Amino acid sequence: MADELASLITALGLTQEVFIVFVILAVIIIGAVVVIITSRPILDIYPYLNPSSRVRARKGRLFDEKQMSEIVESNNVEEVENYLKGVPEYADVLDDYPLDKALDVQRANTYDFIARLAPKEVKDPFVVMSKKTDINNIKSLITAKEVGLNAEETKELLIPCGSLYDDLSSLVDTDSVTDIITS
Repeated sequence: MADELASLITALGLTQEVFIVFVILAVIIIGAVVVIITSRPILDIYPYLNPSSRVRARKGRLFDEKQMSEIVESNNVEEVENYLKGVPEYADVLDDYPLDKALDVQRANTYDFIARLAPKEVKDPFVVMSKKTDINNIKSLITAKEVGLNAEETKELLIPCGSLYDDLSSLVDTDSVTDIITS
């Protein structure tokens, strides 16, 4: 068999070294094609791997059924607040804000986190969700001025998050809705 192969190679006018080079090149080309074909699906999902793993890591922070039932069975807001102070994600914001604002801040931070993390192909819905805090702040500011709240009371209504927070908090000193719109 080896003699027949050697005679076939010489009949083609190739030396054994040239034939080996051709065989090696053929193996490399076939290997490259196989790698490209098999890696194509991986490259399609690659942008989602990091966000997916980071979101899954945060999944452990969600309340389980037992924790939810403990919160539901609370008799008053203070018990809920005390329970949430034992949860690291909420403890920080509960130290700075009352319960309702702390929950809003935590929600805004979560939306912002996901919006920053999402691949650009699916980023738009998450960016819109992260703008919800800005929308709520605009509504609160306009409503506060419509009912005549002072600057301190108006500032208390704003959620201290969002891309427009600094701009909106500078408008709490205005006297009317018209002043807000013209500013």
